[in-house]
Amino acid sequence: MDRKIGHKVFYFKSITSTNDFGKGWLEKNKKVPEGVAFVANTQTKGRGRHSHTWESPPDVNLYVSLVLKPKILPKNLPLLTFPISLAVLETCQSVVEGLKLKWPNDVMLQSKKVAGILLEGESQGVVVGIGINVNQKSFSTEISNIATSLAQTKGKDIDREKLLVLLFEKIEKWYTYFLTRGFPPIKELWLQKSGLKGLEVKLQNGSHVVLLDLNDDGSLLFEGKNKKKGKIYTSEEICSWPSI
Repeated sequence: MDRKIGHKVFYFKSITSTNDFGKGWLEKNKKVPEGVAFVANTQTKGRGRHSHTWESPPDVNLYVSLVLKPKILPKNLPLLTFPISLAVLETCQSVVEGLKLKWPNDVMLQSKKVAGILLEGESQGVVVGIGINVNQKSFSTEISNIATSLAQTKGKDIDREKLLVLLFEKIEKWYTYFLTRGFPPIKELWLQKSGLKGLEVKLQNGSHVVLLDLNDDGSLLFEGKNKKKGKIYTSEEICSWPSI
C-alpha cells in the first residue's frame, strides 16, 4: 500500500508557522491531496493551543504540519488529536522511555512537555501541527521548568530526519486505525498511556475534582464534591495538574 502521510513534503529553512502556511495553502489549493506535509527548520511565530507561543529555535527540533481529509462528521474532527497523540508518543518512545500522554494534546517526559499537537479545521480539510523537542538543550526561563527534549533525557543528539520518517509511519498507522476502527479502541489505548483515571486536578473555580474517564466526545468526565459528576471541555478549565 502506498503511503499517504508525508508522500509529499515541503521543507522551509524558516517560516512564521507551519500550521498557518498549511491553512493558507489549503485554502488556495482546494484539491490538495491528503498527507501533504510542511516541515520547518525554525518558526518565527510558532504556536500551540489557545495561541500560546511554541519555542522554535533552528536546527534542533521537529516542526511539522500535515493536511488530513478524514471522511468523518465535523463534530468528530477534534477526536483526531487522540490517534495523532498515540503516533507522536510511539515516535518518541523509539528513543526514550517514561513517556505519558496529557489531555488533550501533550506528550510528557519526566513530568515535562516534550511534544504537542495543534489541530485546526478548514472547510477543505484539517491541518495537524506537531512540535517535538528533539535536541534542544536549553529553554527560556518562562518554560524551563515545564519543557524538556528527547536529547536531554537520552544524553545525546537524535537524528531528526530518521525521527521524521518514523513520525509519518506512526501517523499513517494510527490515523488508518482511527478511520477503520473508530474512536472507542483509540480511547482505551490513549487512557492506558495517560494514567488519567483517578488523578485529582484543581479547576479554575477553585474546586478539586477526580478525573474518571475520557468521554466519547473527547471531553473529561470528573467527580466532584458529593459525588457530583461533570465534564471538562478545554484545558483552560483546569487550574493545576499533578505531576504525571
